[in-house]
Amino acid sequence: MFQRKDLGDVSAQHRLQFLGAVDKAKLQGRTMKEVAAEWGLNKNCYARWRKQLEVEGSLESKKKKGRPPKLQAEHYEKLRKLRKHRRSSRSYGS
Repeated sequence: MFQRKDLGDVSAQHRLQFLGAVDKAKLQGRTMKEVAAEWGLNKNCYARWRKQLEVEGSLESKKKKGRPPKLQAEHYEKLRKLRKHRRSSRSYGS
């Protein structure tokens, strides 16, 4: 059993398949928790995604809220390398 760290990477098609798998499992007498564990999801995902499908008619991920990053990903990597180089070039007590 594994647990996903970020549910934003779960596609709409994958979410729909999960809903179907839970519905089918319920008819077979299995619990939602068992199916969710097999899929690496939390059992609360079922209720959240079922409601989203009913209300919005779609299972697409919602846009991320919050402030956009000031730097692009490649700039963060460059900054990390510069900091590492700066730390390694320091010499104490020489």
